[in-house]
Amino acid sequence: MKIEVKPRPAGCPRCGGPLEDPGASCPRCDGVPAARSEEAEAAAPAPAPPRRPHGHRIPPGEAPRWLDDDANVRKLAFGVAGLAALVFLFDLLDLLGFLYHKHTHEGIPGEDWPGFYPVYGFVAYTLVVVLGMGLQRLVRRPEDYYDG
Repeated sequence: MKIEVKPRPAGCPRCGGPLEDPGASCPRCDGVPAARSEEAEAAAPAPAPPRRPHGHRIPPGEAPRWLDDDANVRKLAFGVAGLAALVFLFDLLDLLGFLYHKHTHEGIPGEDWPGFYPVYGFVAYTLVVVLGMGLQRLVRRPEDYYDG
């Protein structure tokens, strides 16, 4: 994905007003023909650096990275989803008696259900995130805590 920076339209070097053509007369300067001077070229602001797709600016001199391209993010997301579907398919095939036999433990109820471990992992991860948010509220300090 190539990020293009569109140049700003040329402005009047005297008043900074917008011009339709670089050689046209400026409506703010009483019709005096506006010419771009070297001082005006030097004083013109530099074009803004290109932005990453998620809104952050790419620092000057830094090339876009692999995950800055939306197509690569989509590929990664579909790859992870496909891998999860494949693991679930193997678990479902086990339920039907194909491929392998899962040896379950006696003390864990529901371990023999298809999709038990993915659901168990999702619930555990969600619980860790929710408890982490509560812990953050408990140990949070004011923004200027370390300022003298």
